[in-house]
Amino acid sequence: MTLYPKILSVPGIGPINGATILGETGDISRFTDKHKYTSLFGIEPIVHESGKYKRKRTRISKRGSKYLRTAIYSAARIACVSPKTRDNKFKRKYIHMMTKGNKHHSTIIFAIAKNMVHSIYKILKTDTFYNDLL
Repeated sequence: MTLYPKILSVPGIGPINGATILGETGDISRFTDKHKYTSLFGIEPIVHESGKYKRKRTRISKRGSKYLRTAIYSAARIACVSPKTRDNKFKRKYIHMMTKGNKHHSTIIFAIAKNMVHSIYKILKTDTFYNDLL
């Protein structure tokens, strides 16, 4: 369980979310890249297209684990919105996207969650603690 303290170093991830992510993920070596790992969470955007038609708005796939999706969404929400969370790259990105004013709160949170999953993948692959530069 040496990965557990490392995943807890990510802003917004607490003991329950960390245990859920590690338990549902299993062995990280079975994922060849961060996009395949993200698809396990079911938060990859999908585009609807048919012939010349391409839908303007995308949505998340929801093809992954609902437990992982719930855990990462709540972790991203805590990292961005909670007043108790210290300044971090997720909160800065959230504030930047909210001030642009053209996206809904949930859309921004899922974008932050995807970014968080990429950071978690790097932490699990390299066996290091989180820092804001990941």
